[in-house]
Amino acid sequence: MQDALDGLPYLQTYDRTLLRTIVTLGYTGRMFYASLYVIRPFDKPTSAHAHGLFRAVPIITGGVLWVVFYVQNSPWSYYLYVSFSAYFWSQVLRHGLPHLATPFIRTRIWRGLKCNAVRIKMVLGALLRLSMGYTHRTVWSFGTLAMANSWLFQKNRGASTYRSAS
Repeated sequence: MQDALDGLPYLQTYDRTLLRTIVTLGYTGRMFYASLYVIRPFDKPTSAHAHGLFRAVPIITGGVLWVVFYVQNSPWSYYLYVSFSAYFWSQVLRHGLPHLATPFIRTRIWRGLKCNAVRIKMVLGALLRLSMGYTHRTVWSFGTLAMANSWLFQKNRGASTYRSAS
């Protein structure tokens, strides 16, 4: 019983909800940031960059969280999580937001959201599971097990692509 009580401060060291939120925002920011270089918009934006207020929001949020972490004597890894999230989102807002303002892109986005609602929900669910895997390792185990056995659910599972040697 004493061992369990001695381990309690370790469990209370980390704010799980805050870490999950920061990590999820970091993953989604990184994906949007990468999409800026993979998917180039067809229309040219009316302005070269987004308004300064939009660019400043991630930086201000990151700065406020740095101060909170300093006051709480948080581990150095928290600062890195917030820094990466703030950088990715500032770049997305700086370079991606003007492209979203063009009419052609707006109509394509809404059409894509309507057509791919199930896929979007699956991706968001995968992101949530990915961030949950940091605190609950069984999530990683079940995810790996599902990926390893996904071949069982393919449409052509009865048809073999290899011929026997006989």
